[in-house]
Amino acid sequence: MTRRRVALAALIIAALLPAAGVFMDVVRNPAMLRQNDDPISAFERRLAPLRAALRSEAVVGYLAPEQVAHRTAHLFTMRYALAPIRVLNKSDLPLVVADGVIDARHLPPQLRVRRDFGQGLLLLEQAPK
Repeated sequence: MTRRRVALAALIIAALLPAAGVFMDVVRNPAMLRQNDDPISAFERRLAPLRAALRSEAVVGYLAPEQVAHRTAHLFTMRYALAPIRVLNKSDLPLVVADGVIDARHLPPQLRVRRDFGQGLLLLEQAPK
């Protein structure tokens, strides 16, 4: 009976040793518990006002940024951040999302700025003909 208790105690102590190591790491460096600001979370936070403005829309167009090397990856990240709104790689829809716009004067002439969210993020609409 005593052997079983000692074995059980040794097993419990061995199981808790890694937790004690993590606890000591957190005591030494409390910054470990702070949330990291990964790129996707930062991108989602930046698009949050746009997403709120588009909540009644089902589909929007997309105008690729000029200065981004991986435009396809940017499109898919935009789709992820704005879901369930469908983001199509078209600029002829009534509303078009443009990101990475440095100068609004370089936008296609058929589009005008409906709302500027800052940091190059624009919601565009078709200009009246």
